[in-house]
Amino acid sequence: MYFRIFGLVIAGFMISGCSKPEKPAEVAIAAEDAPAPVAYYEYLWCQRGENWSMDAAQSYVDDWNAELDAMDDTLEGAFVYVPRGWEDERFDTYWALRFSDKASSEQGWVTWLESGANDRLQENHPGVLECGDEIGVNRFGWDLYSLMEIPSGFGDNEPYFVQSRFCTFNEGKNRKDLREVVRGQFLPEIQAGKQAGTYPSYWFMVGVPDFESTQPIDFVWIDYFDGAEAAETESGIYESSEEGQAIQSAFDAVTTCSEALPYDAYALRRPADS
Repeated sequence: MYFRIFGLVIAGFMISGCSKPEKPAEVAIAAEDAPAPVAYYEYLWCQRGENWSMDAAQSYVDDWNAELDAMDDTLEGAFVYVPRGWEDERFDTYWALRFSDKASSEQGWVTWLESGANDRLQENHPGVLECGDEIGVNRFGWDLYSLMEIPSGFGDNEPYFVQSRFCTFNEGKNRKDLREVVRGQFLPEIQAGKQAGTYPSYWFMVGVPDFESTQPIDFVWIDYFDGAEAAETESGIYESSEEGQAIQSAFDAVTTCSEALPYDAYALRRPADS
């Protein structure tokens, strides 16, 4: 799938620089030639402290959710991404916060900072977790686009699997060229595969950065699967097929992308309507 070349969310900012939900919020199929974002995501670099443990982290997340429950919360959902088989000295994990749009994100941050909730969390859970809040430094915003609905039941079993690649357009290429490959070749192949039962868990989103990066990034492509095993199986089928290889060549003509960054992902906060 564009599994090999693109892969959420979301460490391109990595290049630059929580009651527990059960599944990611639903996204709708975009029909327009120039679709509107389905959501606004912010990714926060998080560092584990000297007192971090699974139990301590869960207690922290429980209190984080309780703080949000007590205020006018604009957050649609939240997830934690844990690097799978790699590490970065700048963060241990990152939190992905989903809002309906940037205005909702801005209002949510104002409410959060004015509430004093973070000070209470750090006082009650010292040395457990510190997450970034500086835009473009350790907090990165993205407009997310999607042409697919999330498969039914996605995220019911955790961890689910996410991989991301950070991409730039080749000389003379642009978003229109990418849309032509996605809509004309990639999406029909994935839809046909879903009908045949070949790619049951797969879906994807494309993110456009809303921050200044020290490295060129035009977009991030994020692949989602039920888990690492599903990712290996479904990607393998796609990449070994004639159709997949032809589509990959079409993608390669349009864009150049980084190596995939894989993550195990868990839900931190359930969308209000789930």
